[in-house]
Amino acid sequence: MCSSSFPDVAKPKHVRLLFFLTLSLYVSSSVAFTWYSEYILIVRINFGIIYYIMMTFAILLRKHELLIVGAFAIFKTLFSSFMFCVSIYYLWHGEYLTGTAKRWLPKSGFLALENLGSVAICALSLYYGYVAYFFYHYHAHLKKVEKDAILEVYESIRRQQYQQTTAQPKEENGSGDAYP
Repeated sequence: MCSSSFPDVAKPKHVRLLFFLTLSLYVSSSVAFTWYSEYILIVRINFGIIYYIMMTFAILLRKHELLIVGAFAIFKTLFSSFMFCVSIYYLWHGEYLTGTAKRWLPKSGFLALENLGSVAICALSLYYGYVAYFFYHYHAHLKKVEKDAILEVYESIRRQQYQQTTAQPKEENGSGDAYP
């Protein structure tokens, strides 16, 4: 018995579920982190919504799916890398992502109250990195399916041409040579 992991690229239901989970997390985190960092918000508004709208059409309507899924995987890679760098910068330099952080609170290490926004954005960027990895594999799966479909059509055309050439009766010309 073969066991499969949950997000399987060969199952469209898993792809849609992971996409809509990521979309809902994206929208809720955009609202939640609006007050924390204006850099992440600018990138989210300018690029994120466009790709999510395009991915909805690609997954549900199957229009230009290969191109859009590839672009989405690239965007998610860049976006998660940017988010990860911003959160690591804030954690490394001890600056606060929150404008409302109480500076009089004592720092108690990596998970101090002031660092929770940075840690949350870091975790979110790692999740988006996984989503980018998943959609990269989904893009490779779509390319393989498309290539297999093209090869199948090509083979059926060759088979049909071969059957047509073998089914024709051979005629002889005056010299005794047979030709199709």
